[in-house]
Amino acid sequence: MPATNYPAGQNVLSIQNILLPLGITATQLAILADFNGVSSESGGVTISHAVYTLSGSVANLASSASRGITWVSGSATNVSSQFGGVSGTQYRTLDVSYAMTPGSYLFGWCLKTSGSVIATVLGNMAVNIVGTFDGIATSNFLNGISTSTIAAMPPVISANDPGYVRTGISALRQPGAILIGTNS
Repeated sequence: MPATNYPAGQNVLSIQNILLPLGITATQLAILADFNGVSSESGGVTISHAVYTLSGSVANLASSASRGITWVSGSATNVSSQFGGVSGTQYRTLDVSYAMTPGSYLFGWCLKTSGSVIATVLGNMAVNIVGTFDGIATSNFLNGISTSTIAAMPPVISANDPGYVRTGISALRQPGAILIGTNS
């Protein structure tokens, strides 16, 4: 269950290592997030998610989904109505078409905001990872973030890409995800 919250970085790729003990077919993905903005401005949030399959030190894009949530200024007198009921902390869902067998995967996350909105995502407890002493943090698929912004989900992620950072406080900041579908 999500335990911490953090402001989502603009167009930052967040990478999350996932181990599925069962196969799953998912039609929706849900996260908890808070949207907060200025009631007199238009704005929006785009949530993007991707599933990557692993092959050695390379992760390949298998499937992705995106959802844009927008609102216009001047349409209501209070913030909750202004944002069309999307302000505050609530489940945010994306329609997906994921069929995954048991095994290891990477989840990729990216949020993009427009206007003065702040998107705060709830996820697992994060700690500050201070270094790469044992060397695994630069050659394996661990939770982390990209040091450069992205316009779209990359087709390939390399485990030894120097821009794939697995240290610091941001490395473990991924949304807590709920896949809605069936087990196999």
